[in-house]
Amino acid sequence: MAYYLPDTNILIRILRGHTGYAALLRQFAVEGHTLACCSVTVGEVLSGMKLREETTTRNLMGSLAFLPDSRAVAERTGLLRLKYCREGIILSFADTFLTATALEYDCTLITENRKDFPMPELRLYDLGNLAP
Repeated sequence: MAYYLPDTNILIRILRGHTGYAALLRQFAVEGHTLACCSVTVGEVLSGMKLREETTTRNLMGSLAFLPDSRAVAERTGLLRLKYCREGIILSFADTFLTATALEYDCTLITENRKDFPMPELRLYDLGNLAP
């Protein structure tokens, strides 16, 4: 089955009660797909965690397979940012790191921010305007 890497904002929306996103991720799991995270998503989600959300947040993050960092991911991150910067497109480190991780581990990136991920080689599951 396939690996899916949710963008950080997807995980935050789930934690804030966005039932449409939660249902979609549950469906992926029911279908036998693997939902994953990486150090950037873990760090970003935990840094925005509200005190009352700690248990729920840790449960959600603990339910995801962790894709470890590597030199290959780090180099791909840097080279992707450099390539797009030279084209006049400034990408955040976090989004570029997610892209590099998804490419390195052959994942589909789940996002609602297609514009942040212009790489044609990246498989995107674009949520667009999924209803709450």
